[in-house]
Amino acid sequence: MTIPGDDQRNYFRVNETVSLEYVTVSENDVKHRQPETFLSSSPEFVLLRELQAIDHENNAIMRLIVDKEREVASYLKAINRKIDLLAQSIIDLSQDQNNGVKQSASLSEGGISFYTKDVMKKGEYVALKITLLPSYIGMMLFGRIVESPFNNNKKQYRNSIAFVALKEEDRHVLARHIIKVQSEAQRLRNSDMD
Repeated sequence: MTIPGDDQRNYFRVNETVSLEYVTVSENDVKHRQPETFLSSSPEFVLLRELQAIDHENNAIMRLIVDKEREVASYLKAINRKIDLLAQSIIDLSQDQNNGVKQSASLSEGGISFYTKDVMKKGEYVALKITLLPSYIGMMLFGRIVESPFNNNKKQYRNSIAFVALKEEDRHVLARHIIKVQSEAQRLRNSDMD
């Protein structure tokens, strides 16, 4: 996703499947409110967000444990993975990911690009609820519509949205996710060469 006028080329992009909900908001809303006030949050989505927050809070401690006690760190990572799998199973059972529209999107730390049947007005703001699939990483963010050109091949509008008022925690979650996706893709390319 190239965003005219902004230097978005500094961000790595990945194509992902996401569950996506959005609603138009005002610039004043972006300045004075949280995106969570515009979109519904199921208990399962809240659970995901809380688990992500706990991971973020404990990153520095985990790095210290890794440096001093590798075996303990490995054990704690395994427990964390078990908790993540349980949370994903709860979401699978509740079908929470079906509340939004599942679709392909181009994602970076700076924004998201996706297709819709309706044009989005350049310069407008939106509150976004994004769940990255299949990892079930959930985020609620604000964005500004950068462009919404019609794609003749897809017969839809490609909406480029730059994230605004992004919380540092969400930026870290996005960065880690993008690095993980890129690493997995590189690993698959390397295994295909063997």
